[in-house]
Amino acid sequence: DIDENAATIVAEEVRAAGGLSIAVATDVTSRSSAEEMVGRALESFDQVDILVNAAGVQFVASILEFPEEQWHRLIAINLTGTFLCSQAALRSMIPQGSGRIVNISSVLGKVGAKFKPAYTAAKHGVIGLTRSMALEVAEYGITVNAVCPGVTGTALVEGQLDGLARTHGIDREEVLRQIFYPDIPQKRVMEPHEIADFVVYLASDRAQAI
Repeated sequence: DIDENAATIVAEEVRAAGGLSIAVATDVTSRSSAEEMVGRALESFDQVDILVNAAGVQFVASILEFPEEQWHRLIAINLTGTFLCSQAALRSMIPQGSGRIVNISSVLGKVGAKFKPAYTAAKHGVIGLTRSMALEVAEYGITVNAVCPGVTGTALVEGQLDGLARTHGIDREEVLRQIFYPDIPQKRVMEPHEIADFVVYLASDRAQAI
């Protein structure tokens, strides 16, 4: 995590549950930082079996008012970060002949959305990158998959609700009712564990043909 304190809290939770964990401050937009993260993992655990690319940010604005700096920021974190971390992990996965990479894309990697041009473009890019990498590394016993969540109860979505409320001039509940729920058959926000459970499956041996 780029927030070392947040990473440390999660690492402590893992250790408290009986697992092994280290926290590494990482800026996914930096090649050297991504390589250091993988290097630290190799030092601690000897090999890298699984990479989950889950770093993500959002910014909501109309296309005419969308700041160029936010365009570059979202592409760098959501798309380029996925590329740099994958490249760093694959340098050890390919020689060992095994590995799992799971990229968090979005339902907006498959459809368009108003006021989210950079996020939508980046998440479409993540799917394309996933397909390309999957074909290239399959022969080394490595699978690469993308998960495309809908609206999920995360800090990113909380900020998105606020941004859309400002853009449309309505409150957060109306954002859910008017903008999100018409495209959600269950009319609810997903829970993070629902996404995590599927990521765990894709990272397991049971998904070796996917």
